[in-house]
Amino acid sequence: MAYGADVATTLSATGAVRRHASQAGWFFLTVAGAAADDIRARSQRRGFGSVRVRAELGSSSWETSVFPEPGTSTYLLPLKAEIRRREGLQDGDVATVVLTVD
Repeated sequence: MAYGADVATTLSATGAVRRHASQAGWFFLTVAGAAADDIRARSQRRGFGSVRVRAELGSSSWETSVFPEPGTSTYLLPLKAEIRRREGLQDGDVATVVLTVD
């Protein structure tokens, strides 16, 4: 299926919440494996290779972008402080997110 067929793709990813070493204060969840492959195969990339998604984690949902992590086949989902507080997430916690790629 080619991207752009007006069919949203919903996928789930589980990963560790981590502070990014090169981005002071930013926390991310790594989207790897089949979920990352699906994003790459079905998406239109924008600036910096970012892909627009709707994210759902616990009781929180928001619109954002995932970004390819240089040197890997993974994507990074930024987690704002408000989301981390609401969901009780700290550095090193494992979380599952549902992503919808339009």
